[in-house]
Amino acid sequence: MIYINIYYGGPLSNANPYDGVSFQGPGIQCYYMMIRRKLKTLNELKVKIMEELQVNPALHDIHITFRSPYEVLNQCINYRYMAITEDKHVKFMFSKMDKWKQAADFELYVTLESRTEVGVEDEIVQTTTSLQFAVLDDQCTTLGGYTPPFQETPVTIESEPGNC
Repeated sequence: MIYINIYYGGPLSNANPYDGVSFQGPGIQCYYMMIRRKLKTLNELKVKIMEELQVNPALHDIHITFRSPYEVLNQCINYRYMAITEDKHVKFMFSKMDKWKQAADFELYVTLESRTEVGVEDEIVQTTTSLQFAVLDDQCTTLGGYTPPFQETPVTIESEPGNC
């Protein structure tokens, strides 16, 4: 298991990745989580983070930035920011974590992006309504403004005319 600090919820104010401080900015929150090394793909990493932060993956996507250690100078670790955009970046991130075990914390910065576009919700509602109407229409018959409940009469093969 690897222990990671997830920073989210606001814009970064420390744009210089070489200053050595954690992600900072107005509204940024920190969430502490554990992940398994067996994660191999970007999608697996995103799913794990979204589950922990209780983000709906159908409505949102996330972008991940890794605060990557790259050198030690006089007992001080210097860092760089690395965007995690492909599966190979996830593998690189884990190899960095293995190499730099002396780093106290590993940190990811997560930004949330909405997947819904203008008009998509209307299409979803229309589709749902149409499906509900189709189901109701298939199961009910309207007689003079009255809709009786659907009742299916079982028919046995023996009682059907023409069967011997």
